[in-house]
Amino acid sequence: MRAHEHEVSLEEAERLHQERVAALVEQHLQESAAPATRTLPSPRRHSWLLPCMVSIVSTAIIGLQTPALLDMLKERPPLRNGTAATDAFTDACINQLWTISSLRQQKQTFTHIVEPLSQKPYVTKTIQGETIVECPTPALHGVTALRISDNAPVPEVIK
Repeated sequence: MRAHEHEVSLEEAERLHQERVAALVEQHLQESAAPATRTLPSPRRHSWLLPCMVSIVSTAIIGLQTPALLDMLKERPPLRNGTAATDAFTDACINQLWTISSLRQQKQTFTHIVEPLSQKPYVTKTIQGETIVECPTPALHGVTALRISDNAPVPEVIK
């Protein structure tokens, strides 16, 4: 073979280049026309739903806890309202009656609470539909009764 037989003329090279470009364009067009086999990820249609639900639940929890939070800010009622002179055990019994009154208002049980001096449970009575909780041993305090009731949730000292 001769060296000049492998040489390509400029016109021939340009024609080969145009044929190659045309073939590539044709191939690209055929690939573009074919249906895509790859599926695109679907857009998140409800992406707003989760943050919205979290906000609603959080607001509800805060709303439900607001009364308890406001109750914590209130000043506690005085241990005694009046001029009765009492000793430390009587004051402790009155304090327990305050605790029982609070638990009753919250519809909780108070059977675990005992009178500090005698260590006996408080006596619960129902008279004409009214529940009364009394100290089991008022005589040890020098009084006739220490009690709370549905109508009088503030502890009463009856001499």
